[in-house]
Amino acid sequence: MKQESEVLSVHILSKIMLTFDSSKEAEVASKATAPDNLPLPKGLSICTVLDGKKVVVTVECRKGLQTFLSTVDDLLSSMQLALSTLRAVE
Repeated sequence: MKQESEVLSVHILSKIMLTFDSSKEAEVASKATAPDNLPLPKGLSICTVLDGKKVVVTVECRKGLQTFLSTVDDLLSSMQLALSTLRAVE
């Protein structure tokens, strides 16, 4: 009997658009999303674009829903930590 992961093929494409109070906060958040485990695994891509006070993160995942959710959680957690640190030192 095949396992569920062998039967289902999942392709998830997500665009997350975030607007910050300042361009400095957006820049810090954008830099925090730089993957520290480059190169990314096959089937996973992340593109981050900084545009003034906005950050757009595009995540494409072919590795399953759990990998996608974990990736987005890691990205948002990294942004939150970076912003909390920035605000604490200002």
